[in-house]
Order: sequence, then C-alpha cells, then structure tokens
Amino acid sequence: TVPLTKAAGTYFLNGALVVSATGGDVHNEGYFHQQIVTVTTTIAIASTTPASPSNNQTPVVNVTGAGNAQEVKIFDGTTQVGTGTSAADGTAAITTTSLADGSHSLTASVTNQTSPAFTYVVDVTKPKLSSAAAANLTQVTATFNENMNCTNLGTASYTVKNIAGDTINATT
Repeated sequence: TVPLTKAAGTYFLNGALVVSATGGDVHNEGYFHQQIVTVTTTIAIASTTPASPSNNQTPVVNVTGAGNAQEVKIFDGTTQVGTGTSAADGTAAITTTSLADGSHSLTASVTNQTSPAFTYVVDVTKPKLSSAAAANLTQVTATFNENMNCTNLGTASYTVKNIAGDTINATT
C-alpha cells in the first residue's frame, strides 16, 4: 500500500516488476507496463469562523478535501474573495476579503473541482428600539449582543443593565 498525496485526478503508474523469492532464489513473476490510478477527493467548506450569521465581515473559511499542497480559491458567487494553500491532510483555513452586509454563496475551488455552495450571512445592522415600540411601556426587557441605539424614547426613566445584571451607563 502506498499512501496517495496527490490532488484528485488520473495518474499513470508505470513499470513495476513483480518478483517472488523462494529458497534463496529470486524469480521474475512478470512485469506490468501501465496502470491507471484515479484519485478522488471531495472538496467542501466544512465551516466558517465565526459561524454564520455573524457581524464579522472577514470570516475564516475552513475547507476539507482539497488534496496536499493545493492552491485553494474561495469565491462569493463568481468573485474571488480569498486564496490559500492546503495542508498535507487536504485542509485549509482561508480568511476572506471584506464581505458586504447580506447573504453570500461561498464555494472553494482547486484545479479540477469546486465545492458545493455554503451560505454565509453578514449582519452588521445594530438592533434599534424605536420610540413607537417604547411608547407607554413601563418595562422593556431585551437581550442584544451588540450596541443598541435608543433615540426619541420620551421622558420616562430608563435603566440599562448588562448580561450580569449590573446597571450600565444609560441616558434618556
């Protein structure tokens, strides 16, 4: 058994001599001239770091099945947004160029194959609490992972607390 570290494709194995040894004598058992070997891999985007959806506009795309030391290109539709070289195990971690707010159809490509599409969503829009939603409320409870814009909420008293329950800087 010979480990294969080739990219997917068809290769020709030429000139192997088959011998056997019995009682100290070596016998020529034959010679084969050519063997066609087909190596297949399935390139795929396994994940992104961070996971989608995210406000990160330059995610790391984690690729598998690219083959050893292959140039891997990342595309958003038909636009190339990243490139890198795969490791011996066929994996690659490639940071994209800045992606716009919205949904992206990412694929990974090597010389002779392209991965299935992987959807990555960039969401950089910060949540907002409108004055219409806050009107006549005595208590508003909401959880946000990003900064919140609160404007035109009227003259009521507001207390803003972080996840730990500590009161943080609040203005009205």
